[in-house]
Amino acid sequence: MVALLVAGAFFVGPVLLHGRAHTFAVTIEVGGTAKTANVLVVLPDENVSAVEDGDGPEVTLPWRQELTVQGRGNFTFIRVQVIASDSKGEVTCRITSNGQTVAEDVDGGGYAQCLGNANDYTEDWTPSPTSPTEVPTGPPPHSDIIPELTLPLGSIGMPSVEDWRERWEMPVPYAEALQAIRPQLPIGRDYEGLRWCQEHVENELTMWVWGDKNDLMYVLVDDNVRTGSAVSISRRSPSPTGC
Repeated sequence: MVALLVAGAFFVGPVLLHGRAHTFAVTIEVGGTAKTANVLVVLPDENVSAVEDGDGPEVTLPWRQELTVQGRGNFTFIRVQVIASDSKGEVTCRITSNGQTVAEDVDGGGYAQCLGNANDYTEDWTPSPTSPTEVPTGPPPHSDIIPELTLPLGSIGMPSVEDWRERWEMPVPYAEALQAIRPQLPIGRDYEGLRWCQEHVENELTMWVWGDKNDLMYVLVDDNVRTGSAVSISRRSPSPTGC
């Protein structure tokens, strides 16, 4: 999954995850044609210096960081935002966990964003650049995985090669996206035979999960500098992680 952060401070909400802590060897790589870029890295709540402000420090490219990340449960999210210092330069980012790619953005442009789950080596998203002139007309779109979920008007579906997951960029702020999507979901209730599992909240990201390792569904809303917000929806059977 990808998508990410706006400049400014971040609020760290409660994380409803329990269980034994896990350790992941994470590598963050930033490249592209730009000579320098501002790189913001946000780690899970359990890690020291997990949250930073602004756009992050300016670094010389290519840039690489290796670190050990602690996480609990099945969801250990790492966020990377890259903004080229030169308006003509392009940037890319990649996150690997224990040697496996969990997120990358290699589409080019002056902005790159990666959001990866260090504990799920199958959840990598590659967003496609979108022009502001591509805002669709007509009625608000609906999710393919949850047909009764109506997305904000102007939402744009991102390409995906997997039919069990989808991602939409939404032209509304993160808080407004939550207000639009949350009331439509069976929060705290079972859904089509999937038992309610948990809610996960951290750093401008909210995720709701249903099911188990035999059939798992989640809806994840996160902040997105380019458009305002984004939602990722996945239903996979079986799931490599479960709930």
